Amino acid sequence: MSFFVSSSRKPSVPTRQLCKWLERLFGGEYENRGKRSVEDVVQRAEEKGFTKVLFVYESHGNPSELVFLDEGEWVEPIRIKSVVFHESNARVKKVGSAESSNDAKKLMALFGEFDSSGSKAFFSLEKIYFEQDGKKIGPELVLK
Repeated sequence: MSFFVSSSRKPSVPTRQLCKWLERLFGGEYENRGKRSVEDVVQRAEEKGFTKVLFVYESHGNPSELVFLDEGEWVEPIRIKSVVFHESNARVKKVGSAESSNDAKKLMALFGEFDSSGSKAFFSLEKIYFEQDGKKIGPELVLK
């Protein structure tokens, strides 16, 4: 279920924050892209054993797209309208289960298999959000 997360060249604070939350919730690894090309990032992810890479792009300083490279194939981008961050004082657990509306099954599948206890991810065509112990945690992404 884990994936390698990378951002644009000079990510803004909200974009870095989203990347770090995705790393924490899905158990992957996050690195700023810096001056590296997309090909360099993909190569680095492969060297670390990842088959899935998530690029978080931004527009006007805010996260605007999630773009997956899944086993060498580009997947249609997930366009983001806005992101709200929910804070949590509790220790955040990796996503262990997920729920989706019928029309968002393909969207949920991009994030992998869920098979253990922990926080819960919710997917619909309108938004993606996470809960732990009945409270929202981390990013809530409103989709376009």
